[in-house]
Order: sequence, then structure tokens, then C-alpha cells
Amino acid sequence: MLEEYIDQQKMIEKLQACIAIRSVKSKAEPGMPYGREVYRALEYMLNLAAEMGFRIANIDGHVGYAEYGEGDEMIAVLGHLDIVPEGDGWTYPPFEGRVADGKIFGRGTTDDKGPLIASLFALKAIKDAGIKLKRRIRIIFGTDEESGSHDMIRYKETEELPVMAFTPDADYPVIFSEKRLVNLKLTRNLQADSTKWTLAMAKGGNVVNQVPDSAQLLLQRGEEQIHLQGKGMAAHGSAPEIGENAIDDLMKKLTQHCCFAECSETLKAFAAFYMEHLYDSSDGSGFDIYCNDRELGSSTFNTGLLHGDEEKIQLTLDCRFPASLDEEVPLQKMKEAGAKASILVEVVKNKPGLYMPKDHPLVETLQEVYEVETGERCEPIAIGGGTYAKALPNTVAFGPIFPGCQNRIHETDEFITVDELMMDAGMIARAMCQLAGSGSG
Repeated sequence: MLEEYIDQQKMIEKLQACIAIRSVKSKAEPGMPYGREVYRALEYMLNLAAEMGFRIANIDGHVGYAEYGEGDEMIAVLGHLDIVPEGDGWTYPPFEGRVADGKIFGRGTTDDKGPLIASLFALKAIKDAGIKLKRRIRIIFGTDEESGSHDMIRYKETEELPVMAFTPDADYPVIFSEKRLVNLKLTRNLQADSTKWTLAMAKGGNVVNQVPDSAQLLLQRGEEQIHLQGKGMAAHGSAPEIGENAIDDLMKKLTQHCCFAECSETLKAFAAFYMEHLYDSSDGSGFDIYCNDRELGSSTFNTGLLHGDEEKIQLTLDCRFPASLDEEVPLQKMKEAGAKASILVEVVKNKPGLYMPKDHPLVETLQEVYEVETGERCEPIAIGGGTYAKALPNTVAFGPIFPGCQNRIHETDEFITVDELMMDAGMIARAMCQLAGSGSG
């Protein structure tokens, strides 16, 4: 068993050191396209890989990789080192990697630093065990998955593509389909009125693919001011129904406040539109565009960002549809609803869904790996989350979250258990061996 070659304590320590880097995307600097801290995380992983004896490469600070083995063909494991902001309310510091009750707490433990550390230790186990491979194995360290995957665009410009790949950035067993991802901006121009309460400032959310846990707005009339705050509970934008949206809370408080009747007509119109179409509607039913595919899942809507000032108020939405759906019809209905309220609805991102037949060799191989490692037979699944599987051909998501295990991705108190980290390393090692043609694992 390759797990015998994995030093559990050392793997935990290396993960803790990586967690300590707050690799949230920030202002670009020379050679650091996604900010200094994201680049620090990339440097850390490349240095660790070099210490383990792997060939490494840094692609202009956008992406890096570690590689082992020989052969004309290459298979890959790809993950990301960038993280979403931590938010408030953590039991343990989010960048400490505290081990408590068998769990490692910290932002990125599951999404996606933990799986990448496990991948490195899995590859080292293969190297130390002396397993012969027919294909090279490459671990690709991405740095912009949470903000558009521009790193993968850069990778594809000059780098070799794997013949097959998987990304441990979702769930087990194999993910054969991912939903179409559409980001929308909804903008309403506001009119000043010195006799009414008008908007001075509005802000909510950190990234569009996270349910916001806080939101606020400031109303002004002459020298008077009213400050309202919304509170929520963060969750991944692909599963907004399990979170509590702070922008929902804020808009409800605004419409129920005693001053609302005296707000400017444009602000009242925007709030009314929100309450009719977006409030407490995480599946698109507020626009009458809910859709469901029995195999590929249903539509989800997350109001992820709020920005506003005296001149305009703007929302950014994360909308996801089954890969089988033609998104033009629901988008047109949203645009028509917006136009009636003088709200401009613009598509700012439209990433196609992913569908790979269940009898595809990659899906079947990874499914077999899962069944051998766990002794459980499960069908491949479809998810709402979007991963790097959409960025490279012949790629699917595989792991790291096991069925029935708690998922706190993009939430406070994100963690991975020590046992799950070890199981992930073993699973990834076997998958690497099977895809690289060793026949071992």
C-alpha cells in the first residue's frame, strides 16, 4: 500500500505552513499577476516539490507544476492555491491550521490546498516506492480558480496538455457533469432627491461565488443618516440554499424600515424588484425560470455581491444551470423583467457546462479507483460547482470530499479531518498510478 510511504505528521505540517499564507487574490505586481500572497503560495509549493526531488516549472507567476517520471505522454492532477476571503466568526484562527478533534481548521484546508499537499505526498510515495510508470505525472498548481481561471488560459498558451487529468476540488466519487456558470450584473441608476432618503453607500459580499455573510448600506437625507446592516451565513455559491444571504437580510430590513416610504422612488423601485425576484429565491423561481434535470441537477441563484453609491446600485449574481439546458431562454426572461424596472441585466461570464459520458475511460478508471479504495460502489455524480475540469480537455473532478462528510468549503470553520487527508493521499496515489499506466497502486 502506498500509504505506507506517506509521512502523516509531515504532511500535516506542510499543509499548516501553506494555510498560513493568506493567498486571496489582490493587486497584480510584476511577476505576480494575482498578487503577492498568491505568488507566495505558489513559491511555497514549488519549493516543496523541488525538495521532494521533482522537476518544477513556474509559468510567469500564473501557474506552476511539479513533474515525475518519463514517457511521451503525461497525465495530470490540477488544483488551486488561491482562496476566498475568510469572513468572520471562526472558532480557530483561519490561517493557523489548528488541529483539534482530529480536524485541521483553516481557509483552504479542503479548497484546495489540502488536496494539493496530499497530491504531492502521493506522488512522493510513488517515487519512493519505485513504481514504474508508462506516462509522466504532473501536478499543476493553479492560482486563479476562484476568480475566473485566467491562469489556465495562460497555461494552455504554451504548455503541454495532459492526455487525461483530474482535479480534487469537489466530491467523490467521479464528477461526470458540472453545471453551466453564468455571472450577471444587475444595475439600476439612481436619482438624487434632497427631500427623500437616498443611497450614499451599499456594500455586500466578498466574491460572487460565495453566499455573503455581511452587507450594509447608508441612507442620507440632508445631514441625517441611517445605517442598516444585514447578517448572513456563508456557503459556497453553488449551494446557496444551505447559506443565509446577508443581502437578502439587508433588503428586507430596508423595505421594512420606517423610512422606506420616504426613500427616493428609484431606490424603492430597486428594492421592490429585489424582493419580488431575488429575495429568498436560490433557484431562479423568483424569475419563474427554475429548471431541473433529473440526472444533472437544478438551477441555483446566488446574489453574491452588492455595490452602490449616490448614482447607481449594482448586484452581481452567480447563476448555475444544468449542462443540458439552453440558457438563452431564462436569461432573456431575466432581461425582460429587469427592463420593466429600469434595471440593466448584463452577462459578464458564461462558462459552458461539462458533460462526460459515464462510460468514458477516464470516468470508468477513476470510478474503479474509488471502489477499490473504499469498498463502496457509487454512481458518478453531477455537481453545481465549477472546477478546473472545464479549463482543460479530458479532465473531470474527483474528490476530495467523501459521501456523507461535512462540507464547509467557502464557509467559516473550513476543515479537513486528518483521516480524510490521508485517505485523499491514498486515493490520489492510486488514481495517478492507474492513469499513468503502472498497473500498481
